[in-house]
Amino acid sequence: MTIYDLVSLRWWLVAVPALIVWAVLSDLIKKGLYAGLSKVSGSVRERTKRSRAAAERTGMRASKDSELYARIWRDEQRDRQAAIFNAIAAAISLGSLGLLNSLMALDPTPWPLPVRRELLALTFVYLCTLALVGRATYYWGKAQGRTYILRIADRYAVYARAEPKVPQEQ
Repeated sequence: MTIYDLVSLRWWLVAVPALIVWAVLSDLIKKGLYAGLSKVSGSVRERTKRSRAAAERTGMRASKDSELYARIWRDEQRDRQAAIFNAIAAAISLGSLGLLNSLMALDPTPWPLPVRRELLALTFVYLCTLALVGRATYYWGKAQGRTYILRIADRYAVYARAEPKVPQEQ
């Protein structure tokens, strides 16, 4: 584009309407995106509010029922251990993925298999790693939710718990 294009009538007849159409379309797209994201945000906010109310009710029930409290605590411990196990398995899987990748980098054909099968093996290990990370995240989230309920139950604690006896001075 040169300075002579700016003074030509053809450039003005093409560029100005194109810029107007571009501005109108971008404004419409922006408004549509904002409307869609606000609906999603509102539904997430509403779901969070319902979840917190349900956790509050469960926590209040657990503060009065020691068996429910013990069951929630046991489930929280089980989910936390499952999350740690899956995270360790994902780390081992990631290490094996790195080992396989480095073996392929050293020798293009480390096994008597075609390269397509090697890439398939790498893809399989990668997908297993992603699945393990997803499972670890899922169980960690469940454990955090149960911890939240237990904290609510501790706040509303009514049933007797073993507390250290402090001798009274006379």
